[in-house]
Amino acid sequence: MSRKQQQQYYDDENMMEIVDYSQPRRGEDLNNPNASNGVALPSSPVHRTEQIIDESIYITERLGPLLLSKDEQLEVLNLIEGGELISIEVVTDNPYASVYLELDDFKNRTPNGITAAELLMAARTGRAERRFYAEGRRPDGSYVLKYEPAVPHPYTAKIKIQVRNDIKETADLFGWPDNQAYTSRGNLPVPQYLSFSGGGFIKNANIRATKSQETGKSILRFNAEEYDSGILNLAHVTNNSLTVGTSHPYVGMAGEVVLSAALGIPATGIRMVTGAVGEKLLSETGFPTPNTEQWPGNALSATPVPSEQQVVIYLDATETSSGNSATLDAGLFRPADTPGAYQKMCIKQGDSVYFLGKLMTMHFYDAGTSQWQIYDPTGHVHQANTDGAICLTFSPGVPVKPDKITTTTATEADRIDTLAEVNPPLEVSSAKGGTSRIRVREVTVIRKRKKTLLL
Repeated sequence: MSRKQQQQYYDDENMMEIVDYSQPRRGEDLNNPNASNGVALPSSPVHRTEQIIDESIYITERLGPLLLSKDEQLEVLNLIEGGELISIEVVTDNPYASVYLELDDFKNRTPNGITAAELLMAARTGRAERRFYAEGRRPDGSYVLKYEPAVPHPYTAKIKIQVRNDIKETADLFGWPDNQAYTSRGNLPVPQYLSFSGGGFIKNANIRATKSQETGKSILRFNAEEYDSGILNLAHVTNNSLTVGTSHPYVGMAGEVVLSAALGIPATGIRMVTGAVGEKLLSETGFPTPNTEQWPGNALSATPVPSEQQVVIYLDATETSSGNSATLDAGLFRPADTPGAYQKMCIKQGDSVYFLGKLMTMHFYDAGTSQWQIYDPTGHVHQANTDGAICLTFSPGVPVKPDKITTTTATEADRIDTLAEVNPPLEVSSAKGGTSRIRVREVTVIRKRKKTLLL
């Protein structure tokens, strides 16, 4: 019988509908002698080759040194395995670097971990069972976070360890934050003091002979946290729900600056006279009167008022207000009421640097009216070679009175004693970009791996 003449399996083909039995669809279809009673398999079967390996291996992970920029995190471990965590040690140059630990369902602090700053403030400086603790700051400026349970911490499925950089950038490093207050991002603690602001000074014999531009990094190399303005952070005074930390976020690499000699005084023999906080240096017509607030001011009043300190720049040691020169140009200074980032300035004098804070206002001796006028970049401006001396008013100023300075060289970069601008490091493009860098010196994790999942 040919393939075309194949006989149907039923007697009368007119009594039944013609059914396609290539794929059985109903129970009765299974009567088809051509249908298979087996289970249909997919054309491309999925094969899983998971295997759990039992083992007992001690592993030491070491990472660093490396740099964490703003919002970056170091993923030390993120594994699916079982084992025992023996210890963690994280060494950084910043107490506001945070460490996050996750072992199965255990999390040390969500969402971003814990910092040395808050542990040092809480005096958690000794070994504690299944809790992080911090060592006191080391002489090289390092901060250390440790996790060392007396009995290794077991985990059955997951281990995750991160070192995070969640500190925010600031334009107020050696300047002055609004309302004498600073708050951190996320769940980072807030510093107890505004130790990074203007208003303080540093004294160190090692900077006696250094030029102003060399002094910025030198300050950090001598002692990474020698500078401290001592000004209270009012953020946690007005909000007691905030977690408070020791030190501040702008130490180590985050605190590096360059002290650039002020460009408004490019000549030899320029005289700079600084008054005490609240002292009016001259009684001439139009000369500004600083407020009488005691240092650092009263930020808890209805209208916050920081203290003020004046610096007058004269053409020469005669200290004559009308003396003028083409090199005496007020247009190169930027008070807070002019467009753009305000200037933060300091006085480098011998073995001391006085951080005056924020340049608030500027006045100058107007030759046309023979009196002092406020500088207005959109109207009344200082005319070099015509108008005379310049008065700069800073907040909060420093609680000491620096001596007079007379420039001994016209080359600003070569000056040892001078009025200088506080600028970011040369490798940083923005005014505040360098203030969120953390140097991770070393991370060491010791664990015992007991089970590994192979896929």
